[in-house]
Amino acid sequence: MPTSITLLTDIARVVKSAFGGQEKTHEVVGDGATVVDLADGNVQTLVLEGDTTLSLIGAEDGVSCSLVLKVRQDGIGEHTLTLPTALWPGGAVPSLPDAPGTLSKLVFETTDGGVTWEGNVAGMDYA
Repeated sequence: MPTSITLLTDIARVVKSAFGGQEKTHEVVGDGATVVDLADGNVQTLVLEGDTTLSLIGAEDGVSCSLVLKVRQDGIGEHTLTLPTALWPGGAVPSLPDAPGTLSKLVFETTDGGVTWEGNVAGMDYA
């Protein structure tokens, strides 16, 4: 009987987590070569404290893996972000605003373990 109770409790937690609109979040500081691991969360904030080259890891092959990446310039700003190779609408890699404190939101998705990413701009220049 205790096993059943534990199992039901775990199922309730998974259902709430999977369908309740809740995502695990994580913050990463970008300065130089920076890795964002999907295992750390599907919504991550990348704070640019220097020019940054971004790599995405942790995607599983055969399932849809997605990441909402919030890119924030630090208080100094003017940092560049080199994004991973991705398919962008119209083939144009976005140029993100670099004013101090600005926030841009990018969405990435892959179904082949991260070999091919599709990138979209969800919004730019949030103040």
